[in-house]
Amino acid sequence: MLSTETESGETAEGGKCPFTSVISDAFQEDSIPTEPEGPVWTAEALERLDRIPAFVRPMAKMGIESFAKDNGHDEITGEVMDAARGNFPAQF
Repeated sequence: MLSTETESGETAEGGKCPFTSVISDAFQEDSIPTEPEGPVWTAEALERLDRIPAFVRPMAKMGIESFAKDNGHDEITGEVMDAARGNFPAQF
């Protein structure tokens, strides 16, 4: 294994990936969010979301989540979806 001397005079082992600490830090338990990042979807709302055509479903989901966040909803229900429907150009 290679050894190199650092600026402070210490010996460092060579041959190690310089990004090892970055990767290990990314997988530390502290970095895992404990709460969901977006609103929680009810089972009914997820069933309705599944009935939206697949090619527009991701855009519809983002729009509904944005509407819920902007209007202070922590949970997406069928009622929230009905209220959000007015923000879409087509009927979902």
